[in-house]
Amino acid sequence: MIFLWRLQLMVKEEFDSSKLAFEIYNKIYCNLLTNIRVKNDKKRPYFKADINHNGKQLVDMNYGGDTDFNFGSGFSYSTFPKYQNYIQNGISDDKVESIKMYYNNLKICQLLYRSGVNISIMPQTGALNIAKKQIGNDRLDTFIWALEQYYSSNVNLLMNASTYQNAKYLKEYLEQFDGIEDYCSQIYHINSSLVEDMVESGKKAIDSPERVIEYMNLAYRFWTQKLKYLESICYLNESIKQEICRVTKIINKFYD
Repeated sequence: MIFLWRLQLMVKEEFDSSKLAFEIYNKIYCNLLTNIRVKNDKKRPYFKADINHNGKQLVDMNYGGDTDFNFGSGFSYSTFPKYQNYIQNGISDDKVESIKMYYNNLKICQLLYRSGVNISIMPQTGALNIAKKQIGNDRLDTFIWALEQYYSSNVNLLMNASTYQNAKYLKEYLEQFDGIEDYCSQIYHINSSLVEDMVESGKKAIDSPERVIEYMNLAYRFWTQKLKYLESICYLNESIKQEICRVTKIINKFYD
């Protein structure tokens, strides 16, 4: 499977649709996606592909890159400034073990926001990426909670942003997977223990410094598992190897 990439001049390239991102998708989804065709006829590059999984097949659906944990700044749904404010507005030491560590880890989360361990694919058909922003203000744990609700209880929040015509295609996509653990294993490459903790966290608001710390710890576990998976893949090109090295150095500073 080879991604053919044509660089476009963009005012600000988004990392999850960058050349490096597509090189990473090419590697981590090589057992899931086939018949890849990269397209550049929209504002953001995307690709058409077929899914072959669990003896099922879904052909010719549109996919794009998506940023997993949103620790960015400057957008309407950005969370980084909000998390900073919990410390700046008089949080005492007895509630936060170390203010210095809080700032350190928050800064690391911001550095890993645009990285190879914080990107995944998501179908464009059915606007699942928009649903992720709407359901939990772009929180990955809340999105995974919504996925779990879909698979376990048929609670269908995920179709909220989809058109009537595209909802059936999104449903077909979700039905390629056996459940929430299978979905997260194939798309995010994380284990069942982390999935369970993400679901539990996704039910709750992030409204205190303690909850920010819990969320950052989930991000750390997520990135560590994704990094380990990426490192296990053979025949990585030099760009991906350099990104692994860069990310490893940042992650290792998480609890300094």
